[in-house]
Amino acid sequence: MNLRNKTFLNALALFFVLAIIVLGAYAEENEDGAQESELKTIVVAIEDPLRTMDPHNYRHRETQAVIRNWTDGLMCTMPDNSLFLDLAESITFLDPLTTQVKIREDVYFHNGDHMTADDYVFCLTRTATPGGLEGQDSPRINNVGLMESVEKVDDYTFNIHWGNEGEQAVWGNYYNMDVIPKKYFEEVGVEGFVKHPIGVGPFKWVEGDLNSQVVLERNENYYGGCPELPGEVDRVPALDRVIFRYIAEPTTRVAALLSGEVDIIQHVPIDSVKLIQSNPDTKVLGSEGTSIVHIIFNVNKAPFDDKRVRQAVAYAIDVDMIVENLLMGFATPRNGRPYMSPLQSARMFLGAWDDVQSPYDLHDLEKARELLAEAGYPNGFSTIIDTTAPYSEQAQVIAQMLSDVDIDTTVRLWEPGVLAEEFKKGERDMFLTSRGDSTKSPWGWIGGGLVTDRPALNYGNYSNPKVDELWDTAFNMVGDMFNDPPDLELNEMFIEMFEVIMDDLPVFTLYVPDVIEACRSNVKNFYPHVAGKLNMHKVDIE
Repeated sequence: MNLRNKTFLNALALFFVLAIIVLGAYAEENEDGAQESELKTIVVAIEDPLRTMDPHNYRHRETQAVIRNWTDGLMCTMPDNSLFLDLAESITFLDPLTTQVKIREDVYFHNGDHMTADDYVFCLTRTATPGGLEGQDSPRINNVGLMESVEKVDDYTFNIHWGNEGEQAVWGNYYNMDVIPKKYFEEVGVEGFVKHPIGVGPFKWVEGDLNSQVVLERNENYYGGCPELPGEVDRVPALDRVIFRYIAEPTTRVAALLSGEVDIIQHVPIDSVKLIQSNPDTKVLGSEGTSIVHIIFNVNKAPFDDKRVRQAVAYAIDVDMIVENLLMGFATPRNGRPYMSPLQSARMFLGAWDDVQSPYDLHDLEKARELLAEAGYPNGFSTIIDTTAPYSEQAQVIAQMLSDVDIDTTVRLWEPGVLAEEFKKGERDMFLTSRGDSTKSPWGWIGGGLVTDRPALNYGNYSNPKVDELWDTAFNMVGDMFNDPPDLELNEMFIEMFEVIMDDLPVFTLYVPDVIEACRSNVKNFYPHVAGKLNMHKVDIE
């Protein structure tokens, strides 16, 4: 064989070898791509960017919705917000100042660490202790209550010691405290943890950017979670991946759902309901909500330092018209009242307080004008409603209503998270916003923002000695919120508190909006949660 032929054959052989390598690589790439495309994935569009992946450093519903898919709490809430045991095997009130919690023994964090009482003592102490969040107070400190200490009893038992007799019955949000591994957190610190959070939930962290999307994948070693959650899926979730994607614009979320770009969307705009319902590939799901939309007045700044002016505003606003025309009936008018009905599990709140009457049920422009004249504003005045984008349309409608009684009102929009702190400084007039209270209890409504020494949500800096006195007395009368029958004397105190507050009117409650969500028709076991949670534990896709 001459040199030319030999060279040709060698080149031909090299060509075939390279071809095999390239084809093999291409086949492997295609196989990986095919495997990726075969992953059972659901994309959920959320309205707000996430605040953090630190479970103890937020008060924000979308943030909680995502966090509760990669870790769990002592109890789990159903779509109607009823409570069932989850990581806790039992919760017992040992005495008026002590709660004992026994946790499951078969739970492991995503990194393989065994969950023990040490982890919960760490989490509760970090959240409930002033300065416990690396020198700062946790934003959730008023959610979990005034704990004096959390004490480990054994590897799976701990006791919570309360500051007074009412705390353990009233502040039940410690039930929802998201657990994280103490050892891992102390190894990596706050910055390391939020970059790669670890919990015990049905899905594990893969990657994410709080301002765009977060990707979670199935936890094959999941302990099973709360068995009462609706759905036919067994211990391990049916989905391989869940992607939470931030899409702020409501119409963009709807378009993404209709096109199949996303599978579930939150906060469906009222005017898009019929469009989604008319599409055979999508469906609308709704339920009564637990957020209350309200106006907070700056009670220390003229003209709203006069309660007659605040009352005039309430009489001038036609809440029923807003609900019927602007919200197409997808809300419950409140007209100054707190929540209508608490959860059925909170038995001590099922008494006469449900029947509280509001003087502002009647839309009365003449009454509004009379009150303004009495307060020294016969020709009205100029003011500003500060709010955020979700309530801009409602604010414009309210501004128009106030113009009917010569209150010249301008609407000003702010970024979320900024306005609340600005209002607390006492430099604003009216703040149109919403506040979630998943228990729908009078404790949350009054204690969260209308008692002098509980300032976390008291944006208007309201203070009334009568309310404080009634609150303190009622607080010390509280029994077991899950077992005790309704206390009529306690309910009478609440009625008196409501009547004082509705007369003072530091806050004017407008309505409770329904939760309206939507999904693709092939999504199974997805149920809207009254508090906006997104439990993907048993969701499946056909």
